[in-house]
Amino acid sequence: MTSPSDEGPREHDDDLDPDLDEDAIVDQLTDLIAFIAKSLVDEPGEVKVDVLEDDDDPALIFELTVAPDDLGKVIGRAGAPPARCGPCSRQRARGSAGARSSRSSSSSGLAMAQPERLVPLGVVARPHGVSGELRVHRFNASSTLLLERDAVWLRRGEDVREHRVESARLHSGFVLLRLRGVEGRDAADLLRGVEVCVPRDALPPPDPDEVYLADLVGLQARLADGSVAGEIVDVISYPSADCLLLRTDEGDREVPLLKPYVRDVDLAARTVVVEHLEDLELLRSSK
Repeated sequence: MTSPSDEGPREHDDDLDPDLDEDAIVDQLTDLIAFIAKSLVDEPGEVKVDVLEDDDDPALIFELTVAPDDLGKVIGRAGAPPARCGPCSRQRARGSAGARSSRSSSSSGLAMAQPERLVPLGVVARPHGVSGELRVHRFNASSTLLLERDAVWLRRGEDVREHRVESARLHSGFVLLRLRGVEGRDAADLLRGVEVCVPRDALPPPDPDEVYLADLVGLQARLADGSVAGEIVDVISYPSADCLLLRTDEGDREVPLLKPYVRDVDLAARTVVVEHLEDLELLRSSK
């Protein structure tokens, strides 16, 4: 087994060299991420960092893979970037199950009733072109639901607005949405990072062995002996795994939605059985 100190990044003592070309900088960042991950895990030989690129988007995504038993060591560490708008469709769906405000605004500015539960299908990445189209990153790349909607809800925090969909099409793995009330590139640019949501009841029924992660929020977490461990208050998606945010008497823990941490889910009983909580970092102490 190789120790983290045996394979550190090529340059980690100084800032990135501004004279390096882009490929060299990406290599240095890849090495740095791997070096940090290896210092946290028990099986550094299983650490892998991939760079995901899109020819039409200059942004880079670094995907970190570790051994399953090491997930609890790298998830939830300070600085780990949570993807707070989770995937939507089948097992890879998520979204806040709690109702937001009971009133919201439509694209015409009129107050109207908001669905009790909204599930984010994706997030606005950036404008597409100059006419106001939105380039939407889907949390589930296989989902076609955004292409079939007459209306969607844009959500940023507590600000929720309904927009009619004028057109929707696929482009390089993204969905391009044209929404009523979003005119021109400047208006579209203001929507970067906004969640694109639909009502929970718009999702197709899952298969018998599947579950929407949005439905896990609010469930009671129990240990194998039946004792209450806490409540699932959110679902957080990382490149390596989806995690249940478990609120306990001690504080919060992020529980990977994988064995051996999650043993069983029973939606009818509104419970989830969790194990090995002692292996997971306490994120927020209640004391």
